[in-house]
Amino acid sequence: MRFSLGCELAYDVLEPSTLILNIEVMRSKTLQIHSETIDVTPFAQAEPHVATETGNLYRRLVLSPGAYSV
Repeated sequence: MRFSLGCELAYDVLEPSTLILNIEVMRSKTLQIHSETIDVTPFAQAEPHVATETGNLYRRLVLSPGAYSV
């Protein structure tokens, strides 16, 4: 079975903030991911992190004030 998903998240940041996103597909041996992208506009570095207890994938963004789209 093949899925294609997409969404857009909008944020208005009022002061310097750290945003933690938990929006990625969990990796497993039975799941094959053909492609995936996460775009942040305006560009912000999205550092990946894997929770060792659960295997959940997170992205950490340090944002300055402004409007962002993920």
